[in-house]
Amino acid sequence: MKNRSYANRGSAFEQYIEYANRRYRRDGLAFIQKVPTEFKPIRNARGQVCSVKVEHKATFDYIGRYKQYPIAIEAKNTNTDSIRFDRVEWNQAEDMDDFTSQPGTIGIVLVSFNLEHFYAIPWAFWSTAYRIRVNQNDRTSTIKISAFDQTWEVPKKYSVRQEELLPEWEVQSGPHGLEYLATIERYITGGKE
Repeated sequence: MKNRSYANRGSAFEQYIEYANRRYRRDGLAFIQKVPTEFKPIRNARGQVCSVKVEHKATFDYIGRYKQYPIAIEAKNTNTDSIRFDRVEWNQAEDMDDFTSQPGTIGIVLVSFNLEHFYAIPWAFWSTAYRIRVNQNDRTSTIKISAFDQTWEVPKKYSVRQEELLPEWEVQSGPHGLEYLATIERYITGGKE
């Protein structure tokens, strides 16, 4: 049976996101919902469910619409001071690449550091770091990425610390809980609110 602490490591973070999504929907700002994971029950000789098996590899965690923009969110929680770029699995990265290849779409990696600090990292930045650092195993070259009127220099390692992320990506708390749509709005408007 799966280690429950590993299986549920992001459940508190997901509760924060779900709260924000309910509030956004209630206020008519956005409709964003959890993408369900398909499970197949494993039964013992008596027919009782004793475990489950993931039926399909996971895609991103949330999908929906904000204003006229389709949005996809991959949520990652870490209980350390850094997060590895490969926490987004290759199949999730492929799905996010496919999703964001269409004009007018927005993909983000919503990261929680110890459920205290939150960041909405645009997929354009995360995917470049993922491809260079993880897929190409390159920790030597300096990489500057520009998108949404922002420029970020990717750390020369397989992970990123909170202080290495752009301050514009930080998600504040507010009436909707995690105000990640305010961060996304800055991407859309080029920082002008």
